[in-house]
Amino acid sequence: MIYIFKYVYYNMCMSIAHLIRYQRKHKQLTQMQLAVQSGLSLPTIQNLEGGRAGNPTFDVLEKIGKVLELRLALESLEPDWRFLIEFGLPLGQEKKQKPETSFSSLRFLEECQKAMRYLLKYKVPESDRRFEAVAALLDALQRHYPQYLLYCFDQSLVKEFMKNIKRDGRMIKLSRIALSKISKVL
Repeated sequence: MIYIFKYVYYNMCMSIAHLIRYQRKHKQLTQMQLAVQSGLSLPTIQNLEGGRAGNPTFDVLEKIGKVLELRLALESLEPDWRFLIEFGLPLGQEKKQKPETSFSSLRFLEECQKAMRYLLKYKVPESDRRFEAVAALLDALQRHYPQYLLYCFDQSLVKEFMKNIKRDGRMIKLSRIALSKISKVL
């Protein structure tokens, strides 16, 4: 399963409409100039920027992307669990070893949010180990790095994800495991 055209600009995900408008203005182009240079009609550009384009084709987005110097990418909806485990997700065997990949705060943020969206979308039960592990990681961030959680994460997503989570002994233990890992990189 994949979704198309996610753009992160200073830790904020933008919709296609906002991204196209922002990049067009940044390049000091009018809607008409963008239409001419991309080979698309003016109403198509107006509908895309107005969020009324429905489901634009890959070809349309690619044409606009070339003019606005944006890259179109397909991305898996499933998070990179291995990366999350390396940098704090208390899931599976806890090994004391150096991470195989280098830490990236932006990638960590994206993968955490992707994990929340994935677990919510597929209605994974809260008793599932992955759900518990992500909740414990968020709990550790909330208690020890509240500014990071507040300013970098989508708060409505965090609130929805954590709404029924109980902070019991198991959660506290998992949260401590997560904290021991993320404190080394944040």
